[in-house]
Amino acid sequence: MKKAAVLLALGLLALPAGLQAQQAPTPQAQQLALGSQVYQAQCATCHAQGAQGLVGSAPLSRLTRYRTAQGLYDYVTLSMPPTNPGGLKDEEYWAVIAYILSENKVLPAGTVVGPNNARQLPIRLPSN
Repeated sequence: MKKAAVLLALGLLALPAGLQAQQAPTPQAQQLALGSQVYQAQCATCHAQGAQGLVGSAPLSRLTRYRTAQGLYDYVTLSMPPTNPGGLKDEEYWAVIAYILSENKVLPAGTVVGPNNARQLPIRLPSN
């Protein structure tokens, strides 16, 4: 029995890298993936690149008026999407906010945005 277990273990170690178990995505990566999906489905129609853009070419100056992730959350849950304000799940709103902050390079590494930390996540222009 032990011999079979050792042979099995050695066989698994010999598998090519592509067949070995993939490392699970981090919680932040999962939130950002959801945020990207929701943003593309619910936000990008109005907030694509350009005047109303929230990701891409320098939109951060428009976002700083909300001061923190909580301020942005309060606004978007009351007014977005325009055809169904408050119509997304809380998880989706937080994911979109995380995605927007990440795309604007103001989301700290490893941070999952939510009600427990949103007041402590400032939205501000990077120092030069």
